[in-house]
Amino acid sequence: MFYHVVDVVGGATFLLMEVAVVAATAAWLGGFLRERTAVGLTVAGFALALIGYFLSVPPSARALFTIGRVAGDVLALVTGLSVLRLLNAGAWALFLVPVPTFLATYLLVRRRYAAAATVGAATTGFFVLTSDAGVGVALAAAVGLTLAVGLSELSAAGRTGVLAQWDTLAVVVAAMVVVTSLVTVVPGSAANPVVPGSNSPTIESSLVANTDSVGVLGSIRLSPEVRFTVEAEEPAYWRVGSYDRYTGGRWVRTGDTTPYASGSLGGPPGESDRLVQQVTARGQLDALPSAWKPVELRGRTADTAQVTDHEGLKPGTTLLENDTYTVVSQRPTATSGELRRAGTDYPSTISSRYTQLPESTPDRVGERTATVLEQADASNPYDAAVAVERHLERTKEYSLDVPAPQGNTADSFLFEMDAGYCVYYATTMVTMLRTQGVPARFVVGYTPGQRVSEDEWVVRGLDSHAWVEVYFPDRGWVQFDPTPSGPREDTEQASVETAREEGADNVDAAGSENGSYETPTSTPDTGSTPGESTPDIGAVNPGADEFGNVTIATAAGGLTGDATPAGGGGSGAGGDGDEGGPQPARTSPSAPRPRSASSPARAASG
Repeated sequence: MFYHVVDVVGGATFLLMEVAVVAATAAWLGGFLRERTAVGLTVAGFALALIGYFLSVPPSARALFTIGRVAGDVLALVTGLSVLRLLNAGAWALFLVPVPTFLATYLLVRRRYAAAATVGAATTGFFVLTSDAGVGVALAAAVGLTLAVGLSELSAAGRTGVLAQWDTLAVVVAAMVVVTSLVTVVPGSAANPVVPGSNSPTIESSLVANTDSVGVLGSIRLSPEVRFTVEAEEPAYWRVGSYDRYTGGRWVRTGDTTPYASGSLGGPPGESDRLVQQVTARGQLDALPSAWKPVELRGRTADTAQVTDHEGLKPGTTLLENDTYTVVSQRPTATSGELRRAGTDYPSTISSRYTQLPESTPDRVGERTATVLEQADASNPYDAAVAVERHLERTKEYSLDVPAPQGNTADSFLFEMDAGYCVYYATTMVTMLRTQGVPARFVVGYTPGQRVSEDEWVVRGLDSHAWVEVYFPDRGWVQFDPTPSGPREDTEQASVETAREEGADNVDAAGSENGSYETPTSTPDTGSTPGESTPDIGAVNPGADEFGNVTIATAAGGLTGDATPAGGGGSGAGGDGDEGGPQPARTSPSAPRPRSASSPARAASG
């Protein structure tokens, strides 16, 4: 388990060397050191390990250490908080692994087999409590402890006693294995266990429960129930949270939360647009969805809200039906050209935290990424992000019915799977960018939802989604979405229509059953007087999509509002987007991607 921690955060080779040295020292001391002295050395080593870990934490985080807070963190750890949530989990593992290694090896050398096994089982039990150890590891520890204790007791009766009672011990061990195998509830998330034989969990339950980790569950289903409505001048991806630490099979959010206070949330670097959103819960809601980047929270919710280490919002209590809050966000407005010129002068805290990958990540992931970037002639992080985004959109199919990947999720999706849903796409894009040293993170929330009036959106459970944010110096975090939208929209629209036909509850709100609102198309003022014919404007038709992106469709294939070829390339060779060079498909990197006029006028989810 210690190896698993350092494999995720780095330092596995050093840990193996450390264990070997400590075990050799304990074996040597076992020949003459008294047990009481060995136990005293273990206690002293444990105290020194905690002190070492405390000193390894950055001073800013160290200032938050209080007796009450430490006690709360310990309680959280033994009740399901993963040790991978610790900001400096690698140092924690390296400081603490010598403690049980020394004592277990010492006792083993002195033939205290049951006591040695107890040390190992107790340490493993701690990882079971923190949810880092799975059922297989827990079973192995339990069986090992049972065998060690049973055989040590039987050995006291001599060889005859061992042979006489061996069948009893075998039955006990077999029963442990069988009972464990028959357990029907396997954790899928903290709030939503997956019961074999029942319906698959929803994408929403696995993504936006706002827990501190997100796993990959395999096949999922959609929930057509309305979760909340949003009143705002413009749509956005309603962000719930982000995750920085990738384990290969799940995402973990590191760092602590702090109480929200007015002024505790700053705006993004660079220019931004202000967006005010009023959100109304249409059922229980354990999150505070809002556009990135939130800078102010209003309403009763603000009294108990928490701010994550990623500057996201979490509610202190569950929101009930009709509870309302208001969020003010400052949305980054950097152009593609500005992002291309942003460079790679990342702050050390950003680079170390958001380029982390498990040491066991296969090399072929980085090799494939390098090939994709070379083919796209991507010479800067922005073009690299666009290239990876497009590669995944074009080479993978969208499907909710997929097996849970074995091993590294990104590696499996990239090389062994033909289809997946948003979790697979976003995980793979973040991993690919990180192999090239580009800071990126995994983000969850909801897409805009169904537009029901000029300034109101209805958001359902099936609008839950996962996407990617990439960091740019002096610009902050910018949104990318590698999941193809067309198949998602068809699947989700069919889910809503089926639920309506079956008379399901809470499928519609605020008039959503009447169809999506379409932005009125204004008639150009031609200056003609009554009775005069209106000039034929030919193939040029001004309009706007449901995201407010002004477009001008032409017979030549279309131009965006800033006179950029629609769907133009984003390679570094094409020049800067705000200087007349090719632009990526999105109109604004901080806004949702525009969709074709033939697709349903609603947002797509995971």
